Amino acid sequence: MWIVPRFDLALDDPDDELLAVDEALNALVEAHPEHAELVKLRYFAGLSGDETAAALGISTSTADRRWTFAKAWLKQSLS
Repeated sequence: MWIVPRFDLALDDPDDELLAVDEALNALVEAHPEHAELVKLRYFAGLSGDETAAALGISTSTADRRWTFAKAWLKQSLS
């Protein structure tokens, strides 16, 4: 079990760019949940491609394809 420390950040107004990323990631969760889970593990947890594949129980090549798709999907959503 992971224990994540809680940090309260003093932000007056949320950054528009941060909100856009959050919205795009939430849309990815709705459309392609398996791809979104991979993004969370790669980007937020800092796992490598091989580590992510092992964590998800998929091949490295499948993880690589999902990573490529998710990056392109998010980039297009944010443009």
